[in-house]
Amino acid sequence: MATAPAPGSAFNVPGIPGGATQWFEEYEDTYDLAFTPSASTSKPVLGIQKFRQTDVVAHWEAQIAIKQKFVAGTGQTVVGSKYAPWNYLGQLRVLVQNQYSAIDVESGIDAYIADLIRPFRRSAIRNIAGANPAGFPAGGSATGYPSPTNAQANLDWPRQWKYTEDDTFVLVLGLGPAVWFDSYYDLSITGSPVSPPHSALVSPQYMAGTTRVITPQVTVNQLLSSTTTDIAPVHTTTLTGATDTATTATCPMTVSFRRHGVYAGNPAVNPVVYAWQHRIKTDRLNTIAGASRAKVEIPLDTGQIMSTYLRLFDPKATTTKGAPIAITKVTKVEFQYGSGLLRFSGTPAQLQRRFLRQHGVLPPPGVLPLDFATNERCQVTNHNLPNTLTTGGILWSVEFTGAQSSEAYAVLGTESLVYVT
Repeated sequence: MATAPAPGSAFNVPGIPGGATQWFEEYEDTYDLAFTPSASTSKPVLGIQKFRQTDVVAHWEAQIAIKQKFVAGTGQTVVGSKYAPWNYLGQLRVLVQNQYSAIDVESGIDAYIADLIRPFRRSAIRNIAGANPAGFPAGGSATGYPSPTNAQANLDWPRQWKYTEDDTFVLVLGLGPAVWFDSYYDLSITGSPVSPPHSALVSPQYMAGTTRVITPQVTVNQLLSSTTTDIAPVHTTTLTGATDTATTATCPMTVSFRRHGVYAGNPAVNPVVYAWQHRIKTDRLNTIAGASRAKVEIPLDTGQIMSTYLRLFDPKATTTKGAPIAITKVTKVEFQYGSGLLRFSGTPAQLQRRFLRQHGVLPPPGVLPLDFATNERCQVTNHNLPNTLTTGGILWSVEFTGAQSSEAYAVLGTESLVYVT
């Protein structure tokens, strides 16, 4: 009697009798959900439907369409945030059936950074996402590319974001849950390899049969802030005098979600499910407040660290409007593990150069990123990731040119594989 092929043994193999892996891309049940944000307070988006409990999902995507209009008040100074337009969005969370959060970040800027580091469709997303190639910068002229006027119209990002433009644009953000590996070592919880290296999708969610209850949570930040520029896309000064009029904002939105996966069917052609699951998470810390040097520890539940970053912000900068802390104010960056062993030690310029060689894009202001999963050949692998389940004392160490303000903070971002039983 013939033995049935093992589950996942024919994943993505063409020409399998009875049907090979069948991929699809489609909208979730939440499509063009209307939402009206507030100019003065953050609000959760209500009415989001749970993700469909069918098939095997490798990737979800949020699409936030915004019809933007800001009108500066008389006597008001209005500026766009350095985090805009991504910080239209506040907390984003996708909880996988009370097990773990595929994504749990405090701001849309953090979801954007995660997409820069690990887009589902591997590419270097440029500084302005989807922009036409600029060519080689030496001499100020484009080299090796056709003139941008010869390219097709950019329907994704038609122009650079400005708060002064009344226009509709779409924020597109990946929400997990899986990532492609060129070379993946399946590990036990103790860190021992249980399989030889192989290419893998780690790890898709079987929505069919398991009836997973997964409902994304999306918070939209206030549109205007008179305090700091991290909590709103636009900052406006406080009203003074009897003749001033308030700045106004009307930015109606629609919220949609898309899913990308394979039709559930023959177990042999479906992807393998691994105990390790991909997770994006942030933690806000006051470690750098008033400090000239600081240590930021990686939480013990992080698991295999694929990438990590520090996002530095000072709410008291630029006459209390707040601003990202320039990386030129950092003199030394180290990533330590164990008993003070160094995985990276250098300057912000060397850290930036490393990231630029890996991804071909510069991170947002105030962000210090380290990608451990992209190796020297730009392949994605977990061959040599720091692992909080097997190694203690994993932390960032940062030295500044001087003491930071009493309100300065750091957001620690981690992209990791967490062990889920």
